[in-house]
Amino acid sequence: MSWNAPERGSERDADLDLVGLARLVRRVVPYLSGLRRHLLVLAGSASGLLLLGLAAFLVMVPALWNGVLQGKPFSPVAAQLLGLGREVAVEVQALSPELRREAAARLTWILGGFAVGMAAASMALTYYGVWILQRLNQSLRMQMVDRLQALSLRFHDQSRVGDAIYRTYQDSAMVTQVVQAFVLVPAFLLLRFAVTALVVAAFSPALALWLVLLWIPVLLAGRALGPRLRARFRAARSLNSALTSQIQESLAGIRVIKAFGLEASEQARFEAASRAAFAGARSARSWASACSGWWARCSSPRRSSRRSRPATERPSGWPAWSSGSTWPARGRCW
Repeated sequence: MSWNAPERGSERDADLDLVGLARLVRRVVPYLSGLRRHLLVLAGSASGLLLLGLAAFLVMVPALWNGVLQGKPFSPVAAQLLGLGREVAVEVQALSPELRREAAARLTWILGGFAVGMAAASMALTYYGVWILQRLNQSLRMQMVDRLQALSLRFHDQSRVGDAIYRTYQDSAMVTQVVQAFVLVPAFLLLRFAVTALVVAAFSPALALWLVLLWIPVLLAGRALGPRLRARFRAARSLNSALTSQIQESLAGIRVIKAFGLEASEQARFEAASRAAFAGARSARSWASACSGWWARCSSPRRSSRRSRPATERPSGWPAWSSGSTWPARGRCW
């Protein structure tokens, strides 16, 4: 089978549904068997970092808001963390001004150090995740090159070398992208969303319910826009592959091109293929950027708060929704 032979069911692959994506993930998961230990370490570290941040939030924010700003007694955990005695910070009716200033200074240093440590740990985990994906990518490329070298001479004679080289690094990169987009990122996002929803539910069950219901329009938008984005990115990869093959063919036949004076025609072919590849990549990425911008605009709290101002603060012509309602603002976006 040639490298340039059309793949059967390509039209169907361009319109993958949720079941098709699940099958794709199931086919990719075996490639992660050699990296299972690293993935477990990454998941455990990310979970521990998230729980640590949640615990610090539940302790530090009440200490700042209730203790330092309002003068209310600290909780025993916050007082112990700040190095304050129970008799002056916990078992009192109100905090003295001197104690509040001292607690504010200590809390500032603690929060600053904690923020720096969390940022460093987050960057380290991000680097660790990239390192895991690069190991997977390198392993796949070595396997593909070994299989390519084991093919017959007739296959290499009938195939385009540029397309083979392009697929060697592009297909391996696609596998890592599938692992990152459909395995790692959803797992961490679901974990973070679950923790966030639980925290929000402790303060406002209605807001937590709104966060859960927000998944419905997100899934509908993904189902409507996903096939269009996949088709454009597929076309962009095909055009880039054709450009790579043409460059390889021109370099292989450079003597024939110079002998017959075909430099101008080859330059025109290269410029046409280059423009086509750039146009395909620009179309795909423009669609992706437009979808991301639309979603950010619809889910922006600033946009919702602007639309939910009282009628007395609104310009003329704005609908007079109540000041506490954000449902109309969301509904207009959808």
